[in-house]
Amino acid sequence: MLTGFRYRLAPTGEQAGLCQVYGDICRAVWNTGLHQRREAVRRWQRGQDLPFCGYHLQARQLAEAKTEEEWLKAAPSHILQQTLRDLDRACRDHGTFNVRWRAKGRWKPSFRFPAGARVIVQRLGRKWGRLKLPKLGWVRFRWSRSAKGTVDAPGTHVRQKAGLNRAILARGWHGFKLACQNAARRSATRIVEVNPAYTSQTCHPCGHVASENRESPSVFRCGACGYRAHADVNAARNTRARGWTSPSG
Repeated sequence: MLTGFRYRLAPTGEQAGLCQVYGDICRAVWNTGLHQRREAVRRWQRGQDLPFCGYHLQARQLAEAKTEEEWLKAAPSHILQQTLRDLDRACRDHGTFNVRWRAKGRWKPSFRFPAGARVIVQRLGRKWGRLKLPKLGWVRFRWSRSAKGTVDAPGTHVRQKAGLNRAILARGWHGFKLACQNAARRSATRIVEVNPAYTSQTCHPCGHVASENRESPSVFRCGACGYRAHADVNAARNTRARGWTSPSG
């Protein structure tokens, strides 16, 4: 499962202006690419034999256009390529004529830097950091804080946020379960659901159950037989054993 974090940037006035320009260019690339794809489909429906108008063709044409059009050169190449990738995905998932235009009045400018591993991030202090983005330079952002806060700065609305977090986690695991079931159907694999209760407190070799068996969050030491292992490894072995003995297993 892929996870990510979202931070609010604090660009300077000049950087905010550049972001607006980049967003407008990406919107123009999206709309131009969508128009091109729709025209290609119409020509194909009329029986004209033309090359498939997909991402690779449009990416090549975009590279050629950047050598001639000065306004395209203002934006980093990879955010324009990512716009074409997003368009390609949208057309494949929903159909070319079901994808919406990005009208200036109802679309908020946005763009993505796909090469996240190449983005340099530095921590400036407890609350602030900065990252270096192509053509924008160093941009400051604020680190997120836990809802519970700290002793000196306790969080607010902890109960409401904790309930929301539980709901998000529950939904996330449900999505993970569905993904596993879909993969299992394609590979003729069986998914077995196991009750996880006390798997972290049960000694795998002897079966002794006690909360004291958890010497620390990472260390399991059985108070009956002395068995010692990483807590996650011991729990995983108990889960596997229950899967083999489960009625559905």
